[in-house]
Amino acid sequence: MRILYHLGILSYTFILNTLALFGHRKAKLWIDGRKDWRSKLQEKFKGVSSCIWIHCASLGEYELSVPLINELKKRNPSQHLFITFFSPSGFEVKKNDALVFHVDYLPIDSAANARDLISIIKPEMVFFAKYDYWFHYLNELKVQSIPTYVFSASFRPSQVFFKPYGAWYRKMLLNFTTLFVIEEESKKLLQSIAIENVIITGDTRYDRVSDTAHANRTISFIEDFKTTHHLLIAGSTWPEDEDVLIPFINESIPNFKFIIAPHEIAESHLQGIEEKLKAPYIRYSQISADSILSNTTVIIIDNIGMLSALYKYGDIAYIGGAFKQGLHNILEPLSFGLPVLFGPHFKRFPEAISFIHSKGAFSITDTSTLRLKINELRSAQELDHIKKLNSTLIKQHVGATHKIIQSIPWQN
Repeated sequence: MRILYHLGILSYTFILNTLALFGHRKAKLWIDGRKDWRSKLQEKFKGVSSCIWIHCASLGEYELSVPLINELKKRNPSQHLFITFFSPSGFEVKKNDALVFHVDYLPIDSAANARDLISIIKPEMVFFAKYDYWFHYLNELKVQSIPTYVFSASFRPSQVFFKPYGAWYRKMLLNFTTLFVIEEESKKLLQSIAIENVIITGDTRYDRVSDTAHANRTISFIEDFKTTHHLLIAGSTWPEDEDVLIPFINESIPNFKFIIAPHEIAESHLQGIEEKLKAPYIRYSQISADSILSNTTVIIIDNIGMLSALYKYGDIAYIGGAFKQGLHNILEPLSFGLPVLFGPHFKRFPEAISFIHSKGAFSITDTSTLRLKINELRSAQELDHIKKLNSTLIKQHVGATHKIIQSIPWQN
């Protein structure tokens, strides 16, 4: 199995190198971002005696790490916090983040890379956000007796760890000092494979979205755009989601306006959305003081980073990914109380199952079911009921970060 693991990494790297040669933007960022990493980190960490290292697969995992980062900074404001990303989607957005000491790509997983990275940054403890386990890094951290944690983790019976052939992969989980998991089911699964160092703390995403909701960031043009209309905000959409949403938008529903914030903001994707729309639209980047937004039905968000602040203005949210890629973050709109709609593939997401059960979120399968559900939600009384329900449920789940901090045996 170890050989297959290494072959998988080599194959993945070879494919990305090939794609980069042919101009694939993300592949090129992935490859170029890891060049000369040793010399760059040696220069950055010159004179640094230790750090706390947090690894995130991508941007979503970084967001759920922010409450932990803030708490670590409160404990020790002079602490050097080092963030690594696997994907360009996270690194390119957060590479200049002033919240931490340094942000970088995680070098490709190998025994030599793991030894060298750890010797350069000298971590006193390490956190993995949710998942993205790497054998050599976890093994070397265990060998050097560096406390290593995973937080906001959730496990499912379908994962390789719980299969008869998963013994080698289980070794990675055994390298953690403690696994901080979201729910009881994950703890029981881990105990079924003799992993006992498990603590149920909940999900730090609830802490993050609660903080965002209370930040009350203002976006001035939205009120001019919305006026007295209902506003549906479609966040992190993929083409499969847009194929369901846009026919409904094109029906010119009275008293409704829309914001579409696609997951990918490549020009080809934005143009694809615009080609499908028959309703009047404008890109966010084209809005100026002279824009007459009262005549616009759709705003297309063509940047990364403002979606979470938009939900406070919405009445209904649609979250993308559940037709193909995997459901994106539904907790952000839920923290503002919005009823949330998404596609049919949500079974891997405990929060989606929970809020469907409580009737604060709803799964749709096509434009017809989308239309029916939105018609049900147009009642002011129904919207008010769901908003209070969702806000209450979010508050009940806040506190995971505090539980994690309290469960760590600090040396000072």
